[in-house]
Amino acid sequence: MRRQIDFKMAESEEGDDCAEKLTVKYIGQKVSKVRWKPTYYGQLQESDVFVTGAWDDERNLISVWTTNENSRGEYFDNDALNGEPELLCSLVHDGSVSDMQFVTSDCFVTSSSTGNVGFYEISKDESNIQLAREWTSLHCHKNKDSCACTSITVSHSNAASVGEDGKINVLHLERKEPLRTIDNAECVAIRSVKYTQTSEIVTGGATGQLKLWDLRQPAKKPSKTMILSGDKVSLESVERHPHQPCLLVTGAADGIIGVWDLRHERYPVTLIEAHESEVWEVKFHPQSPDNLFTCSDDGSVWYWDGTSIGGTTSTAQSGERYGALPLPDVEGRDARMVNQQASSPWLFVDTNKHYLETYSLLPANSLPVNSLDIISKSLVCGTDGEAVIIVQDLPIK
Repeated sequence: MRRQIDFKMAESEEGDDCAEKLTVKYIGQKVSKVRWKPTYYGQLQESDVFVTGAWDDERNLISVWTTNENSRGEYFDNDALNGEPELLCSLVHDGSVSDMQFVTSDCFVTSSSTGNVGFYEISKDESNIQLAREWTSLHCHKNKDSCACTSITVSHSNAASVGEDGKINVLHLERKEPLRTIDNAECVAIRSVKYTQTSEIVTGGATGQLKLWDLRQPAKKPSKTMILSGDKVSLESVERHPHQPCLLVTGAADGIIGVWDLRHERYPVTLIEAHESEVWEVKFHPQSPDNLFTCSDDGSVWYWDGTSIGGTTSTAQSGERYGALPLPDVEGRDARMVNQQASSPWLFVDTNKHYLETYSLLPANSLPVNSLDIISKSLVCGTDGEAVIIVQDLPIK
């Protein structure tokens, strides 16, 4: 059964947050999604480029920005811009951007409030974005009126989209027609989706159910259904552990963070009372997943230090980087990775709740923070205050 716990808020030696540098860039549009651009395979230097998607405007843009990192690893060394990120290029997006995921270092997909999915390419010199392919009206109501495509997830050359119509579409990024459509996967809106393995996805719906779908099976029913609680609280976001496909974290509309183990439990392993309103995104650090980050409609961004829980070790593997593909072939992992699953601190939060330390990363922000992404020791987030905020020098452990 589920357990709901509290946590303790920690302070750094520097003050109320644990970051040494924070930079704000006002871009004139509400930011719905933000993603660091992955580095090319074999590239040692971390990415200094990120992409934003806008919403709730007559002319929503997707934009590419650079933080101007120089060869010494120092950011924002640009006197003309007063240390702010620099805009490289923009493109008008059809509708509000509801989700964004990179496929390779140069390609990404977006989902739209119009029910569409777009496949975009960034030029090698990062001076141009072009729409390479678009799937229109993937999501619509029974009367054929369009509705929002709420979330999208990518695995190699495949993608899966979900929407307010309760439908799941499975796409191949080189084909015009969906590979598969699951109608009525939910009787209500599906809010979030994530690949757990190359042939499996999980979806989070407005009813608070987390459903596991085996895309190899012809049946249009989930292979497993898990329940958040007795109340129907929408699961707004879901994140898969980078190295452990059985371990998921969700963010709910009531501010609760859920930790799930797909191997055993029908209910979350732990529920954590976290934010005061919707948790729009949850993100593991890609190389050091004992570090977790969340952002909320209440205007806060929190850093959860799982290493503060005693008796656990990081599951990060040497040589693994935030590379060209967002989902590695987890089915081909060696036994060493599997044996390390028990070391994850997130499965033991309940018994170590007094040791879990959480840091607030943004000072005095009241407008919603809709999205975040983390790479190396830098976090970028987007807000309804028409600002992109970058937090640097995070004490990743």
